[in-house]
Amino acid sequence: MEGRFDAAGMRRFAEGRAALLDLAIDTLDVSPTRFDSRLSGDEILLGMFGMACLLGPSGCVVTRFESLPA
Repeated sequence: MEGRFDAAGMRRFAEGRAALLDLAIDTLDVSPTRFDSRLSGDEILLGMFGMACLLGPSGCVVTRFESLPA
């Protein structure tokens, strides 16, 4: 993901959403403009995770979300 966010807040949000959706998440890199992670789980739930991040926590603006095949 790319955008403008509080790195710690975005990490908490993403890890919390992954847990709610029963997805495994491995956070690779977090900065105020980029969040890289590896997720695994049901394909439909992975899409829901992406949508949740686009809607995101308040104060976090995601301008780009990219999903790459495993």
